[in-house]
Amino acid sequence: IKRTKDLIVKNNNEPLDHFYIKDRKETFFTNKNTLKKDTQTFNYPCSDGLYIILVSEEETILGIVFINNWKNKQRLDDVPDFKNMINLLRRLTTNIVTALDNFLIHKKIESLLTDQKQLKKRIQKDEEDLKQRILELTVLYETSNSLGYSLDYNQIVNLIVDGLYKVLVFDVCSIFLIDFIPDGEIITRINRPVSQQFLDIIQANTISAIVPFVKKEIEPKKIKTKLETRCITNKPLPEIKGMKSFANVPLIFKEEVIGIINICSSTKNAFQRNEMTFLHTMANQLSSHLGRLKIIKRLEKSKMASLIKSIPDGVIMIDENHQLEIINPAALNLLELNKDQKVSNKLFLSRFKEMGLQSLYEEALNSKTFPI
Repeated sequence: IKRTKDLIVKNNNEPLDHFYIKDRKETFFTNKNTLKKDTQTFNYPCSDGLYIILVSEEETILGIVFINNWKNKQRLDDVPDFKNMINLLRRLTTNIVTALDNFLIHKKIESLLTDQKQLKKRIQKDEEDLKQRILELTVLYETSNSLGYSLDYNQIVNLIVDGLYKVLVFDVCSIFLIDFIPDGEIITRINRPVSQQFLDIIQANTISAIVPFVKKEIEPKKIKTKLETRCITNKPLPEIKGMKSFANVPLIFKEEVIGIINICSSTKNAFQRNEMTFLHTMANQLSSHLGRLKIIKRLEKSKMASLIKSIPDGVIMIDENHQLEIINPAALNLLELNKDQKVSNKLFLSRFKEMGLQSLYEEALNSKTFPI
């Protein structure tokens, strides 16, 4: 067909749609191997042939019909009324051209319909992506505003997890925080009932995930665990083998790892590129606020310690986790403790018990005041 294009010329503004070859050996587009094979097959020179070119209304070559009389061992130009035969064959091939044109038109229409469906799907996906992006930006904005007023790390964690639940599809969120209490703390949020074995594995995985990032030795048995249950259904979660998607993101503040977020889902491929981008953004927010909170508490503790140190009465400060924060020299003297020794929470409580002050300690915890 490619070679035939070169032979189609205009004759009185009409395309030449057929030509007769008297000797195939003399034509440049005849394949010698094909000619030899034809000669052997028909036991005849097979030298001539009529080419009728199938040309569409748009003057596009659709194909070629090759006609010969080799089976009867006769040249076409020896057939009576050869010219009338050519005209008849041309009219017959017109039907072929019409059928092929209709087929191509049908394929074009089919292609247009397919393109229209694909375009509709693309527009629908773009609309869904836009809605998702608006949701993410709204959650980030609302969470950021709420975090700005909080100095409670538990509240900060809850706000972040609430934001994650609004955007991501997951069943369990486990957050390990370092240094907010002495041996670390794991806060786990679930939205469906789970077994204790499941929780133990999730918490162990969370600890394993953070070990490579910290220099401090982590003792799992000493880590405080906190479980928050907000079940949206009574249908229990499958065991850990049923979890199909996992994601871990370290919490980093000023190049220091202060914790890690671990989320898992029973949904396959729940955390794709967009979901992971959002998770990292929320993790950065959590890291930033927790890091600043640590700095604020350190400064407040330093200022408070300087103030309390000069008070002649014994003063002891305990944080919300019942951990010893500050104890002044007067209180050390009352508890008969050495001013130079490091007072641990365990030592502090044992001295209270020995001196019969356990009830005073419990009263102070209940009343949120700390008289000594």
